[in-house]
Amino acid sequence: MPNRMSAAGALALVLLTAAEARAHVVHVEWKVSEPHLVVVAYFDNDLPADDAEVALRGPDGAVVAGGKTDDTGTWKCPKPPPGSYRLVVWAMPGHEKTVPIVVEGDAAPAGEPTTPDKNTRPWVVAAAAAAVGVGVGVLLLWVRRNRRPRPVS
Repeated sequence: MPNRMSAAGALALVLLTAAEARAHVVHVEWKVSEPHLVVVAYFDNDLPADDAEVALRGPDGAVVAGGKTDDTGTWKCPKPPPGSYRLVVWAMPGHEKTVPIVVEGDAAPAGEPTTPDKNTRPWVVAAAAAAVGVGVGVLLLWVRRNRRPRPVS
């Protein structure tokens, strides 16, 4: 029994810490809110990417605007002229996100470029995996305790 409980405990620990391994993936959302370009940077665990470096680069790669996010992970700059840009957010070593944005003249689109998993939160997936792991562990324990003894030959 101790070996099975140790295995179940190790499985639960791996499942619960798997989310922490990816907890610092940077997400970037942006919108044009006259007269500013507003950028919000945050991690997978919904904590703000505060004090992150932000650079708005033009088509030629030159920095158009730059700065750092505040305590809420927000950075603002004056709305740039219409055109295509790259928004680079560097939160910490190995945690950088580059987002292409297009600023239009009068009606500017808002938000992050659409991707298939835009609304998926990895922590929800990790929580579901942990719940399944715990459920399987409980089921295995129940089966073991309720198994009929085999007749001795």
